[in-house]
Amino acid sequence: TDDNTESVLTFRVEDNGKGIPEDQIDRLFEPFERGDTKASGTGVGMYLIKSWTEKLGGHVSYTPSDKGGACFTVTLRVPQAQMTQQDDSEVTQLLEAKAILQGKRIMLVEDDRILRKTTTRLLEKNFNVLVVTAEDGNHALELLKNESVELILTDYFMPNLDGRELIRALREQGRMLPIIALTAATIGQEQDELKDAGADVVLPKPLDVHRFGEAILDFEAVGRL
Repeated sequence: TDDNTESVLTFRVEDNGKGIPEDQIDRLFEPFERGDTKASGTGVGMYLIKSWTEKLGGHVSYTPSDKGGACFTVTLRVPQAQMTQQDDSEVTQLLEAKAILQGKRIMLVEDDRILRKTTTRLLEKNFNVLVVTAEDGNHALELLKNESVELILTDYFMPNLDGRELIRALREQGRMLPIIALTAATIGQEQDELKDAGADVVLPKPLDVHRFGEAILDFEAVGRL
């Protein structure tokens, strides 16, 4: 802005797909509306984006894209001093978490190949850890017969043996290492179910390095890492 007391952040995402029919635009941000699609999902994604953006004092809107598809724009106003302080705090937090995890072995249990690969790179790049990957709960239990790790991150919904069942099995084996569960579910009972099974922390997918860093600092503070 003119007085340099705040910054306007604008995020724009667009594609060259088929776009959104005019008669569906008014319902775009309503919960459980999925529009004309055969893709899986609950239909709450756009509703959550709108809700979170408005809680931050921002605005989200839809316009047809010049590329022929859809264009979504998110606008946020952030005080400049707040941005600087937050950035400094997050950098410090990440550095502290990196120092704690440096060289440690972490197991990532994720059935989606792309997410498994991107999350592994995220952890290796930001925390200098060694990542052991498993495709589902059964694979993780098999690997842990011979692998030694100091932290486990596991997805909830997986074939064969899901995250909740894996966590429960690990706790029944007497394994008390820190376990972070990951889930894309932001509503429903999934988070409570994971905690009841023995997860120490439940974080949303995709993994956010800052929230992960917070969890690592909490583990270190109580002598778990």
